Amino acid sequence: MDEPAEVAEAEMLRVLDAARGVLPESQVAEMTDLVRAGEPGVALEILCAQLEEHDATLPPGVLLELEAAAERMEIHLSPWIVRELRRGGRADP
Repeated sequence: MDEPAEVAEAEMLRVLDAARGVLPESQVAEMTDLVRAGEPGVALEILCAQLEEHDATLPPGVLLELEAAAERMEIHLSPWIVRELRRGGRADP
């Protein structure tokens, strides 16, 4: 596995760990399994959809790590997640 993929997987595992208690444990476990199977991008997309569906959010620092993982994987975040990032004090417009 190349280094950027390893970093993205590690970022996603940290983000998913923070999602425990915010989303149903079974969903977090499924997304964690996807990351460990080499599918962090799929896990990221499902996580964003689940956060939006449950109208849940993660702490600002975790959202920034989610954004970093998305950028590393070249995945565009949903407008809902971008709004949450801005609400969390993100300086970029």
